[in-house]
Amino acid sequence: MGAPAKGGRGDELPTELATVEGRRAKLQQARPALEAERRQAAEKAASRARRGRRQAAQQTEKRRWKRAKNKQPAPKARYKFVDPDSRITKDSEANAFGQGYNAQVAVDGQAQVIVAAAVTPQVNDRDQLLPMLE
Repeated sequence: MGAPAKGGRGDELPTELATVEGRRAKLQQARPALEAERRQAAEKAASRARRGRRQAAQQTEKRRWKRAKNKQPAPKARYKFVDPDSRITKDSEANAFGQGYNAQVAVDGQAQVIVAAAVTPQVNDRDQLLPMLE
């Protein structure tokens, strides 16, 4: 940008920015530099993200090898020796938890006869209605 005109107030536009064409030319000159700066910032951010993911993966792998080396299971690892397919379920009446299954029964209301029964390891009943109706 040029210096203010001699004897001017100092708040005048430089001569190259005084016209629409002059401003347009300056903007077109600045565009490649701004785009290069934006690309560089995006590449830097992507590089930081890749580095962060790589470091997180390395830390996870280190923990796995350390446990395997020490032959220790993960801190919250559990195994059900009696029945590996069962799940921990909540008994809402007793307000307690227990190991078991989720049983569903369909009864004919008129004849009072069980017409269908199913047992699942899923804790929630939400997905059991449609299969039972079918």
